[in-house]
Amino acid sequence: MTKSFGKMEIVGYADRMHAVGGDVLGVKVSCQLSGSYEADLVRIVSADRAPSGAGFEEHVVPAAFAGGYPAIARTGNTGSHARVEHGLLEGLPALDRSGFTLQAMIYPTLPEAGRQGLCGTWRPGAGASLIIDDGELALLHADAAGETRVVRSGQKLLSKRWQLVSAAVDPVSQTVTLTQWPVMHARFERQCDEPVSTTVTLAGSISPVKADCFVFAGLSDPDERPIGHSGPWITGHYNGRLDRVRWTDKPLTNAEVEALCASEHCPSNDDSVLGCWDFSRGIDTVDIEDLGPHALHGRTFNLPARGDRLQLGRYRT
Repeated sequence: MTKSFGKMEIVGYADRMHAVGGDVLGVKVSCQLSGSYEADLVRIVSADRAPSGAGFEEHVVPAAFAGGYPAIARTGNTGSHARVEHGLLEGLPALDRSGFTLQAMIYPTLPEAGRQGLCGTWRPGAGASLIIDDGELALLHADAAGETRVVRSGQKLLSKRWQLVSAAVDPVSQTVTLTQWPVMHARFERQCDEPVSTTVTLAGSISPVKADCFVFAGLSDPDERPIGHSGPWITGHYNGRLDRVRWTDKPLTNAEVEALCASEHCPSNDDSVLGCWDFSRGIDTVDIEDLGPHALHGRTFNLPARGDRLQLGRYRT
């Protein structure tokens, strides 16, 4: 195989690190060039290219697979995230008349690192997601005309601190309320004294919230999907920790948001809950479990770290 070190036009790797006689070894190749490429099996005698070294020497070994292959670019969606697939969302209400709330416990490690998805269903033209935008809590959504809009809190999030954040959309008053609470672990902490709420009037109604999928720690953006790649394409990956994601079909008050976060179980007497995920369930698998009535179970992608226990302290109220 050949490659350009500036652009990595052709790359390949073996699908296993060790093999013995009789084993089958697969080689995965992605080639950005047009046409075809040649593949050979070679025995490397010397790879010493130093001026005083033996020089590079290789011998071609006859192999059944040797020959030309069509050049195909293989794409991969890097960045860890989790999602609930579209099929499980089909039976849910559109939420454009009832309103909704998205909330989560977050521990952002790089809040200033551009736009980062926390949780939600946004994609270009539809849906809504709770995000971090230039260090601020925000709601990314599509309006009734399919135009993308962003509503920001105007308050910077704390870096490397647990915070409860929420966005409550009220279609009656045409407002969204963004709220962030710092979690206090010790009485001497003074980094943020009060919870902060910002209520903003929406420019128009939000388009139906159901979309391709419900994404955790990223944003679904099929417009960025490379040609030839099927399935959702996730961008805007979140840097940090995420826990206690909740989704309801009505705008919650701050007291209701806090109570729903504090509960480790889905309230049986609250029929407004659409999703109530517990990331500690199935922690030794790629699956995530929804404790809510709609069983919006999902799975993780690209192996996000799990098991960093959230120590709930007291909120500054």
